[in-house]
Amino acid sequence: MSRITIEVEGLAEVLESIDARLARLEEKVHALSAVDRRWYSTSGAARYLDTTEVGIRSLIQSGKLAASHNGSGKLMIEQHELDRHARAGDNGR
Repeated sequence: MSRITIEVEGLAEVLESIDARLARLEEKVHALSAVDRRWYSTSGAARYLDTTEVGIRSLIQSGKLAASHNGSGKLMIEQHELDRHARAGDNGR
């Protein structure tokens, strides 16, 4: 095993460099995980589950379907949530 010797004076710069690299890696991991997610609007979710937007909103309001607001305030639902409800047979009708 090799040893690395770092002068105490340069330690702060090395730590800052490591911290910056970790931050870039975290951003890349987050971006990659976001690519795998599919998001649907309430109208898209209604088509996906073969129901109505009112039914989707009812599921969201009752807490049976998780949704998030995107940057413009629009309700969005992840596909895995819709798949879970499709398997459970609860489509909001």
